[in-house]
Amino acid sequence: FSWNMSSIGSEEVVELPAISELDDSEDYGSLLQHIVQSDLETIAFLKERGTYPNLSRPSECGNYPAYLAILHDQPTVLRYLYAQNVDLTAFCDNLKYGAPAFYIARHGRIDCLRVLLEDCSYDLEMLPCTKFGEKISVYIRKFNPLETAAEMIRLVEHGHLRHVMALKIQGRVRIMLARRRVHLIRNPDGGTEEGGFTEEGNEEVAIAIGTEQT
Repeated sequence: FSWNMSSIGSEEVVELPAISELDDSEDYGSLLQHIVQSDLETIAFLKERGTYPNLSRPSECGNYPAYLAILHDQPTVLRYLYAQNVDLTAFCDNLKYGAPAFYIARHGRIDCLRVLLEDCSYDLEMLPCTKFGEKISVYIRKFNPLETAAEMIRLVEHGHLRHVMALKIQGRVRIMLARRRVHLIRNPDGGTEEGGFTEEGNEEVAIAIGTEQT
């Protein structure tokens, strides 16, 4: 949009157009340009001002902000979109074919992959990345050189392992706490009869809970 400026004495007055006067399609095209340039400061300013629409919405050409961030290898923008509650597991093309994980695999974007795994904590081994329900590993191997594919597969598998270990730790803690509750019911005075819960058991629960929280 244009800025109308007039001089009054020695001061300049900037007249901003009303939001209702702005053309949504032009504004959104400008937003996409800022995304391509990774200009988060301007995006945040204009979003707070109310100029830009929902960051989950595509442009008239069907270009989603998440797709453009991946296409131009802008992991910082992808991280910003996630912070703005954009669902990075949803389709991000006008054909509703692929999610961000698909285009990350298609273009070999390792840093963008780290955003989904580390910042978003997605288990990409379990999430479909296309409308046919296929997983990201299929396309990583299909579209990338061996070295790039190996690194991306390693990251995905490591992320999956973290989720598996977290579930195991949670299950272990639940069992320990259940045993402790049963023991306290049977031994309200805190006895340590055989099969009961000892100080070592208490310490084990504390360690497991601490591991789960970290």
